Amino acid sequence: MSYKYTRSTWATYSLLRFFLASIVFVGHLGWFADPIRLSKLYNLLGGKSAVIGFLLISGISVGHSFKMNPDDYFERRFLRIYPLYFFGVLFAALLMILLPSPYELPKLTLVADGWETTVSNFFFAQGFLSATISYNNPLWTLSIEVFLYLLTPLLARLPSMAIVLLIVGSMLAFSFPNFTLDLYGYGVALFAWPWLIGFLLSVKNKPTMAAILCLIGIPIVYVGQITHESLSWLTYTLTIVIVYYAGRLFLPDWFRKIANFFGEISYPLYVLHLPTAIFFFYIAGKHSMWVYIGFILMVTVILYYVLDRWLKNIFWKPLVRFFKVNLIGEKIIAERFK
Repeated sequence: MSYKYTRSTWATYSLLRFFLASIVFVGHLGWFADPIRLSKLYNLLGGKSAVIGFLLISGISVGHSFKMNPDDYFERRFLRIYPLYFFGVLFAALLMILLPSPYELPKLTLVADGWETTVSNFFFAQGFLSATISYNNPLWTLSIEVFLYLLTPLLARLPSMAIVLLIVGSMLAFSFPNFTLDLYGYGVALFAWPWLIGFLLSVKNKPTMAAILCLIGIPIVYVGQITHESLSWLTYTLTIVIVYYAGRLFLPDWFRKIANFFGEISYPLYVLHLPTAIFFFYIAGKHSMWVYIGFILMVTVILYYVLDRWLKNIFWKPLVRFFKVNLIGEKIIAERFK
């Protein structure tokens, strides 16, 4: 198959990312409110399979970004991920201070973590040196992604067959998981394969091999102990079908703008929905799931503009520039990017 990266391709990915993030988001609301038809369906679609789909898209987009412009790669990744992530950890840490421990939700009991776990999470070390901060558990996936980001320059230099072997090894680990292991990067071993397939497609330009590996992933997801929900296979299959056709679509400009907006808020929705739901339960108590959905979406949009648009420009970008100048040196930077 030939694959094209057009504005319609990226807009399609954006809508898909929002859909996958919403599976995780709505699935977690069952801890706070009685289920509705939408949440029952989303629970069947499976949060872990949504993560797999998101990692596949991430491998494609991050790999393509690195291939097109490797110079500022780490800076771009940091500014894309960390400002919202930092607030996601900080929000959870503040809730641990505000709320008693243990804290009872309708269907979940939260216990505050120690300061070591909190500090570890600020540095993406959850799953390596500590557990994920309990008041924002979805952040477990971010340490996996960041680890793969750091490996990207090395992976780009490896031959395609080496990437394929890494994918096969990760698929085997995913197929036969050891649930007693949750540290030392074991999550990377389990979930690297979809990201690496996307990387193989975008950086190594191996669409046929990537397609074959994607198809092999369907029975792996279907029978996997990790993706045990009855429709997990459908979530993954739908993801790879959309990824396949995304390169062939042409979307009107107005639709691309809407799709890209939903794609932009998919990340803050993922990293902020759980602490936002906990805070809403604390101030407002139990309500219908629709109230939770509306409140969290509203807060997500507001925080996206405040943290990712405004604060990033006035704080995070100048901070990155400051460290580049003082740690690397103005002359070296100018020489590198002239």
